[in-house]
Amino acid sequence: AVIEKMLRVMMLAPFLVALSFWQSKKRAKSGNTISNEDNKSGISIPWFAVLFIVASGVHSLSIIPQVATSAVVWFDNILLTIAMVALGLRTHVGAIRQAGIKPLLLALCLFLFLTLGGYVINIGIAELF
Repeated sequence: AVIEKMLRVMMLAPFLVALSFWQSKKRAKSGNTISNEDNKSGISIPWFAVLFIVASGVHSLSIIPQVATSAVVWFDNILLTIAMVALGLRTHVGAIRQAGIKPLLLALCLFLFLTLGGYVINIGIAELF
């Protein structure tokens, strides 16, 4: 699952560039080209994806000291926790009641499947090595 997720993240930037290229071709065929002096090719570059690739490259080269990397990871965990809490705070109990028991049972089944499946895979890999 970790490898699949990393492959998905790695393929995000090329996918976004390809999608932008496809959309510009589609606009050119339909005649909906918007004139923009800064973007003569019609392709909009997803800068967050480019910066993600740069950050991955910098991290892979181990240019940044481990202490700084650990601090950034710690801060990232704090921000992720805040985001998850914010999502939880937006969930109303009435919406959960209205949805019924089936989505909660599905969530429980998925939780158990992922937890037990991950445990079994980790034990299996640990025994191989």
